[in-house]
Amino acid sequence: MRCSPIFDDWVWSYSRLRLFEQCPYAFAQRYLYQNEGVNNFYAEYGSLVHKVLEQWYKGELGTNESTMASAFVRLFQKYINAWIDSGTRAKYFMSGLEYFNGGVFAPPFSSILAVEKRLNFNVGDYRFVGVIDLVYRNPDGTVTILDHKSHNLRPRSGRKKPTKYDEELDSYLTQLYLYAHALRMETGDKVSTLQFNCFKNRILVSEAWTEDGEKHALEWAENTIKAITECTDFEARPDFFYCKNLCESRQDCEYNE
Repeated sequence: MRCSPIFDDWVWSYSRLRLFEQCPYAFAQRYLYQNEGVNNFYAEYGSLVHKVLEQWYKGELGTNESTMASAFVRLFQKYINAWIDSGTRAKYFMSGLEYFNGGVFAPPFSSILAVEKRLNFNVGDYRFVGVIDLVYRNPDGTVTILDHKSHNLRPRSGRKKPTKYDEELDSYLTQLYLYAHALRMETGDKVSTLQFNCFKNRILVSEAWTEDGEKHALEWAENTIKAITECTDFEARPDFFYCKNLCESRQDCEYNE
């Protein structure tokens, strides 16, 4: 597939860059040819959990944690519309109930600085947009950026040779480092910690912010944009689970066969 897109007026995002890395063909379908495609159960479920957590952290559900489970049940039908087999649907429903009934990670409400904070920032000459799920102040005055993730990340192993889970964590941290850069430029706050609230496996993964980590994320963003703007053949990179379950273009993609 050949094309010469114009990118000068684009506003970039982490998700756009990650989609290009996952599959340039899917990127082209979604963002160059405006094929909105179809949603998927897993994305809808993640949006549902995000919504309940957003309401909780904003204080819209009161102070009794049991209201989170009630909100989850109430919003389940509204948010979950994509087809999935009944067994998986029931499994995720019960998992959500158990998560919210078991108590979620909750910094003191007085320490919360922002919920679903929208960021408009620059990486080099490129305009970016992003949304931080939660920002809160630590007792020492520094700031933590937290992202809710459905993916089952693991804490860093600490091994001399990084494991595949360490590499996966570094990949996801790129997003939070971009947001840390944006937040520091906007507010001047010192970001000390990056966190993932992995709600499926109920693990809170924390990493200390480092200057090298942020530098690497900025370089990755610029290099990926360069690769996109210089790309002349947006090839497909088929992956069985992604193609069959997650890709928005899966119903119209000849490679899905």
